[in-house]
Amino acid sequence: MSNNIIPLHQGRDHATREREKQLLAVMRERGPLLVSFSGRMESCYTVELCRQAGVTIQAITVDNPTLPRRDVSRAKRYCAHYGIPHLVVQSDEVLYFSTHGREKHDPLNPIEKVLQIRSEHPEWSKWPLLVPGSIDDLALYRHFFGEPPSTRGGCLPRPG
Repeated sequence: MSNNIIPLHQGRDHATREREKQLLAVMRERGPLLVSFSGRMESCYTVELCRQAGVTIQAITVDNPTLPRRDVSRAKRYCAHYGIPHLVVQSDEVLYFSTHGREKHDPLNPIEKVLQIRSEHPEWSKWPLLVPGSIDDLALYRHFFGEPPSTRGGCLPRPG
């Protein structure tokens, strides 16, 4: 191991790597994937896993009022650097919800928005949608929107 990397918990690191290996195997079986790509940490990590798996991906960024400019810029630079096809869709709708200002704006369902974009591109109709996010994001999504909708192309199972 490099002198620049200090493992925080070797057992946890090993378990995480094993889960990553399982996810890479599932990704390889699925074929092409659409990735909702915000340019934030979870998205970059997910796209890196897709790249490791050798999976063809199409990144989609919904540029909306709550997505910081630095994230949009990072998403564009990342995809350009790695040669990843990237569609940026401008939207004035508040999509990525937060708990601040909830009374003022009812956010639209972000997964439904990406599925709407997918429906406008018949070549992606059978591609599963991969939505990166933290466990906290999933809990908030379920709180506000219920269970995520079917992606009509299948979804990746949770690893181990």
